[in-house]
Amino acid sequence: MLLKGARSVIADPSGERWQLRSASSHAARAGLGDVLAGYAGGLGALAQASGAGCSGSLLALAALAHASAGLQVSTLHGIGAATPHQIAEMLAAMERKTKSGIVNRIRSGQLCT
Repeated sequence: MLLKGARSVIADPSGERWQLRSASSHAARAGLGDVLAGYAGGLGALAQASGAGCSGSLLALAALAHASAGLQVSTLHGIGAATPHQIAEMLAAMERKTKSGIVNRIRSGQLCT
């Protein structure tokens, strides 16, 4: 479960919990929760398709990547200028930047067991 906000909280059925402390209220805009839901859902579907079992840590990682994208877009385009499209583009750019991005780590079994 994820409670999205300035300090998003993620909880796993096992009792593990995470809290993001590096989010930006400047990137809080209508529609950004939809981007996070789609991104997290896509990562979860990829993990399921690869036969891996994932815990809430994957959801926490998706939330952290989403918050990081928001901070980067806010820095590039100014306070309050983040749009859902810009956040989605930044998430894709972040994935392309690293050879071992989140998607590749899921596929290789490094993130989910």
